[in-house]
Parts: sequence; structure tokens; C-alpha cells
Amino acid sequence: CLKEIVLRNFEKQGRRAMEQKKRTEIALVPGSYDPVTKGHEYLIAKAAEEYEKVYAVIFVNSEKQCRFSLEKRLEMLEAVCKKYPNVTADADTGMQYAYARRVGATVAVRGWRSEEDLEYEQKMAKFNAENLPGYRMELWHCPPELEEISSTAVRRKMEENGDVSSLIPEEILPYIAEK
Repeated sequence: CLKEIVLRNFEKQGRRAMEQKKRTEIALVPGSYDPVTKGHEYLIAKAAEEYEKVYAVIFVNSEKQCRFSLEKRLEMLEAVCKKYPNVTADADTGMQYAYARRVGATVAVRGWRSEEDLEYEQKMAKFNAENLPGYRMELWHCPPELEEISSTAVRRKMEENGDVSSLIPEEILPYIAEK
């Protein structure tokens, strides 16, 4: 009984200490989220732990052919983000740096799985920093168990009528079942 109380107090103190260590910056977790994957959720969860305020934002890329409508993607993203009180799901048709300026974000959090991802993200970081001085990108390497997960892999598996439940957050399973 005493051990349980000590552990509970330790956990509370640990949570309090983590909350106090949160950076006061506003962060963006940008993406197309077509659909939201476990990799996306990992980044959102980690950003929520790290930053005081986080915006998970769908940016519309006119060069990308999306399987899900913008409205559906936003519904899925909201379903995943609602368990993180400091995270807001949103969508925007403009440029990332303009959105960041509008909400006061100073950092974007992006994940990378391969050297190809890293190269692309570094180009995007440079572009955004040139257009919004002081805005930076943090590139977080995903854990090994998430390296093979991408929205493309999920869509491909869906086209083959495969099981995608191990690749996506459970909150969006109902949306996937609709397709």
C-alpha cells in the first residue's frame, strides 16, 4: 500500500516536472495526413509532450492526389488529436510559413524514416526559414517499429483490401472502413 502511494506520488511529480519542462514555443506538426498513420500520431504525441501548444495542420498540396477529402482528413486528424489537450487539428490551403506566422509558431516538427526523407525535409526547412526568419524545423527520426509506416503504404494496402489496423491509430478505423 505504501509502495503504491510512493509510486503514484513519484508519477505525479514526474508528470509535473515534465509539464514544467515544456517549451513555451508554439509548434506545428504539418503534413497531408492522407490518412493519419501511427507515425503521425507518434510525432503529435511527442510534440504535445515537448511543447506548450501544438497545431497538427493539414497543408493542401495541389500536386498531391489525395485519397481522402480534406474534410475527411481533418475529421480523422481531430479524432486522433482530441486526446492531447494542448493540440489543435487544423487545415490550411496556404504556405506553412504563413500559417506559422499567423499562429505564432516558431518551430515545425517533422519525422523522417530514410535519407531521402531527410534530404526533402532539409529543403523544406530552408525554404520556410527563408520566408519566416527565426522559424526552424526539428527533424525527429522515427523509431524502428514505425520506419515502414507511411500514408502511401496505408493507401496501397487499402487498395489491395489488406488490413491496415497495425498502421493507423484506432480512432480512424471507422473512417477507413467507410472507404
